[in-house]
Amino acid sequence: MVNVPTAVWIDERGKIVRPSEPAGVTDAFRKMNRTNFSIPTDAMNELQAKRKAYQDALRDWVAKGAKSKFALGAAEVYEQNEPASTYHAREMAWCASSQLKWFGACRFRFCYGVLPRCSVCPLFDAERAIRDVMGENPFPVAVREIALDPTLRRLQRGELRWQVPDFPPETWPEPRGEQPLD
Repeated sequence: MVNVPTAVWIDERGKIVRPSEPAGVTDAFRKMNRTNFSIPTDAMNELQAKRKAYQDALRDWVAKGAKSKFALGAAEVYEQNEPASTYHAREMAWCASSQLKWFGACRFRFCYGVLPRCSVCPLFDAERAIRDVMGENPFPVAVREIALDPTLRRLQRGELRWQVPDFPPETWPEPRGEQPLD
């Protein structure tokens, strides 16, 4: 999915019935008056008509299932979408093999959307992807612990007195490749 609002119809078996498409919207917002944020009546009527047609189609599919005239067969879904590029197919193969090797299943997080490689992957779980995108499966909070060296802890507690010298000790050798300071 590239744009919002975009919808994909997925049946109970996890099969795509309608591919990614605008969810009953138009570009009415482009005709908006930027001073008072009003949308012309003709643009608003077009938007409402398109939204109603989309919702009616969705209701028809919910009521009739695969027999709905709006439900597409696998071949029609494929015809509307371009086949996966070799790049995405290779990327998917690499991702799937690494996920299987490391975790035994796909653990990819879809919090930022579904990547093209995932849409052609046999490990793709549409239900989990939807929950991730909707924010129902947030990333676990990352906790980083910084452990201090025992000397630094003693210094922090005030048990050590540390002074920064004004000049480097004379016992230190001169830095290599640099001119001595005058």
